[in-house]
Amino acid sequence: MSNYRKIWEDTYGPIPYDNDGRRLEIHHIDGDRNNNHIDNLKLLTIHEHYDIHYNQGDWGACQSIINRMNVSPEEKSKRCSELAQKRVLDGTHHFQDPNFIKKDSERKSKNRSGSNHPLYNKPVSNNTKHKRSKSHKKLVEQGLHHLQRQEHKDRMRVRAIQELEEGTHVFQQQKTREKINVTHNQLLKEKKHPFNSKNRIDPNKIMIFCSHCQKEVSKPSFGRFHKH
Repeated sequence: MSNYRKIWEDTYGPIPYDNDGRRLEIHHIDGDRNNNHIDNLKLLTIHEHYDIHYNQGDWGACQSIINRMNVSPEEKSKRCSELAQKRVLDGTHHFQDPNFIKKDSERKSKNRSGSNHPLYNKPVSNNTKHKRSKSHKKLVEQGLHHLQRQEHKDRMRVRAIQELEEGTHVFQQQKTREKINVTHNQLLKEKKHPFNSKNRIDPNKIMIFCSHCQKEVSKPSFGRFHKH
């Protein structure tokens, strides 16, 4: 039995039940659950308890109370969804807390990497691939994709340099080099390789207009001498 319930019963006797046979709830008047002084405790039905927290905008407490209510799974899901949306609008949802996001990301990276991931080695339907691709393209167009963030680019650059120095970079592995060679040979055979004489574009023939000197210069020259 919770401490505050025992305090109530020691003062007023056993906690009664409502008409539905549900035990009445005890509400902390000042909102501090650690303040179990008898003057801070109030006896309520579960619906009265829910209404108080709803009017106070305490969506987390509302969700906890709903889980104790005798309602259908559909009604519970609907109410919890509405409360979660309110918490997002208020900026109080725990998914918006940077510390939670960081810890959750670390936990998933540790517990769901490689063969531990629930989707490891499982086939992905074409419909799912299409949805993922569409979602990623939309984020890229909005400039919101995580791969576009400068902090991600900096982090990956540091990691790549470290792996190159340690000789553990994926491009230094023999298996990867063999795969690349097979791909290059196939492209050359099909005459689709970008370095193929028919497909390759000579960068020296790509002309760029320089607004600084008002001249057309080749792409390599622009990169070397027109950094302004």
